[in-house]
Amino acid sequence: MGNRYRVRRGVIAGACALAIGLSACSSDDKKSSEKSKTTTSTTTHPKVSAEFQEYCDAAWKLSDNDGFPSEKQLQPLLDSAPAEISAPIGVAAPALIAAGSDPVAQFNAFAADDVEAAVAQINAWETANCKIPHDDPEPGEGATREIDPAAARVDVAMSEYDFTFDEPVAAGPTSFVATNKGAQAHFMFIVKLADGVTLDQMLKSDDESNTVGRWSSGFAAAGGADQEVLTLDLKPGNYGMLCFVSDPDGTPHAMKGMAKEFTVT
Repeated sequence: MGNRYRVRRGVIAGACALAIGLSACSSDDKKSSEKSKTTTSTTTHPKVSAEFQEYCDAAWKLSDNDGFPSEKQLQPLLDSAPAEISAPIGVAAPALIAAGSDPVAQFNAFAADDVEAAVAQINAWETANCKIPHDDPEPGEGATREIDPAAARVDVAMSEYDFTFDEPVAAGPTSFVATNKGAQAHFMFIVKLADGVTLDQMLKSDDESNTVGRWSSGFAAAGGADQEVLTLDLKPGNYGMLCFVSDPDGTPHAMKGMAKEFTVT
């Protein structure tokens, strides 16, 4: 349901593709996205079962566009949803329609746990039945989005535009448990920096070799009730925690200060 941001430009664009998906991440990436959109619109879509043709046609049209889906794009999905995904469509589409064109409301709607779960179900079905190549986010190699009772716990407070947690952080299995105290949706994107690379250098470079590990949580909606978890086995070294949700002006939160470097010992 909806598209995944297609442009791959270093770690920043990779994070957007991995964890945001429904909205462009910066003005430069929007330009590249427009080029990608033009190319995609001329692509012949795979043949699908006649039973699902109406829905798949509407889903492909939505997939060919960048940004959050509009009511005009979502209503045909509601009208033609196959029985297998009528329930998740009935959860996700009305919530996104209700958000209107307000980007803060859109991200908060998408961050709601029931909507995130519904979109994941819809995307899996569309990939299998409409042949739409959704790039759904995973937490990353060796990571989970569940609290490990045996792991150390690090409580993270998120706000505009900041991560706050106790330091230092010790090596070993660790559950980062994030609460969003801000007014916008946020998430944790954690990178392990290559030796000798600072977080500032990573943000200014397109060189993906500046990181040797990447992991992402789910979205946390505003209001403090939506808890998101990222559990991974930390190795000693320097790390960064970032949020690449787009601000209303199109700037990723990481570029507004929501990028925290920390050391694991």
